[in-house]
Amino acid sequence: MRGAKFDSSDRDPPPRCHPGTRTTISSKIYDWLKNPRPEKKLLWLRGLAGVGKSAIIQTVAEKLSDQERLGASLFFSRTNGRRDPRQVFTTLAYQIAVQDPSYKRYIAEVKLRDPQSLETAMGEQFRLLIGEPFGRNVVTTNVWVVTLDGLDECGGDQTTGRHSDDIQREIVRLISQFVLQYPSAPLIWIIASRPETHLKTTFSEDAVKPSFWEEDVPIDSPEACRDVEKFLHDKFMEIEHCYPDHIHETPWPAQNQFLRITRAACGLFIFAEVIIRFLGDSSIGNPVAQLRCVISIISKVPASQLRRNPLAVLDALYGEILSRIPRELLKVAKDLIGTLLFLDHKSANIEDFDLCRICNSLDIARDDAVTALHRLHSILFFPKTKDIGKTRPHFYHTSFRDFLEDPSRSNEYLIDVEECGSALFWGSQALANATLCCGLNKHPYMASID
Repeated sequence: MRGAKFDSSDRDPPPRCHPGTRTTISSKIYDWLKNPRPEKKLLWLRGLAGVGKSAIIQTVAEKLSDQERLGASLFFSRTNGRRDPRQVFTTLAYQIAVQDPSYKRYIAEVKLRDPQSLETAMGEQFRLLIGEPFGRNVVTTNVWVVTLDGLDECGGDQTTGRHSDDIQREIVRLISQFVLQYPSAPLIWIIASRPETHLKTTFSEDAVKPSFWEEDVPIDSPEACRDVEKFLHDKFMEIEHCYPDHIHETPWPAQNQFLRITRAACGLFIFAEVIIRFLGDSSIGNPVAQLRCVISIISKVPASQLRRNPLAVLDALYGEILSRIPRELLKVAKDLIGTLLFLDHKSANIEDFDLCRICNSLDIARDDAVTALHRLHSILFFPKTKDIGKTRPHFYHTSFRDFLEDPSRSNEYLIDVEECGSALFWGSQALANATLCCGLNKHPYMASID
């Protein structure tokens, strides 16, 4: 599963805990890892979207890697196409085999006996790659930690038609059964996810409950609010340092502005991160004006609404960012964003559909594409390159996708991802036919460069 490892370049820069934050949860995890109870070699780290679960897992994975204790890490991502269930245990096995010579020899023997041995159902993959070697202690004496982040974003199996919920339940049950059946096995597991109903039900099953302990990552706990406040304080100082000609007030933001932002954040890290990218957006280059906009957005969300829905201000901020797209290019922007979401959902390789090919398939000129996406740097990550057409932007966080696909949240910015996918498919087919039959060599995106 390309880009799923904790140090993959596809995830650069990865989310990680800001220095001095999430110390209580991190300490609990590290203490447990030093001496895990034999029957509790599985941790379920759960929390709502945007509370910082991935940052915690990333930070833990980095520390374990430094200690040469990290066996494998897998970061699922629905928005970036890392969600194929057929690749889960093969990805983990590959990472462990790279580090562990005895396990590597075992895998080589399995493949030598039957080159198609891993083209099997997920349960059989688990038995071959995990159950047999580690359960029966036929390989390593090292104790490896395995982390799975964002399990709720693991997809379904398109070849068998199995729903994603069923796949996720099976992964939990396979690991839980392994932990209970082989308490002395040299593997320790961490699963992080949203507390989705089907996962809560699975973890509460009598056959699963004895295998794990759980830790919640709350939104509005005193510690979470302090952590977000520290993050914002440090990041505001960085922005102030980068824009000395714009910012003259001391302190910046003013104390009352800072308090309004931290209260609106309610301990939600994703809101704080979007705020910082919004203020420091180099394509705008005016953090003072951006701050005024943020304060205005916050003032329009009633406190009662914020108490009912912690994502209310984040939604308002997403709406403000999208509203800055020129009206005449809003459809272009929605077509591009929807296509990016579709391609990520289908796990299409970046080499297959870069921005140039997407625009040619949708009959969008380069100048329109660049202008439509110009104001979205705080929610879309653009790889650093001289030619944006040879890359494919991706989304910083799945909460933006959730916003776009929920009509009650996005309103006029609602996107039909499947409709965008159909338009891309037919446009791509028409483009290929025109090129083949007519010798077409000047596409909309490339033509606008001349």
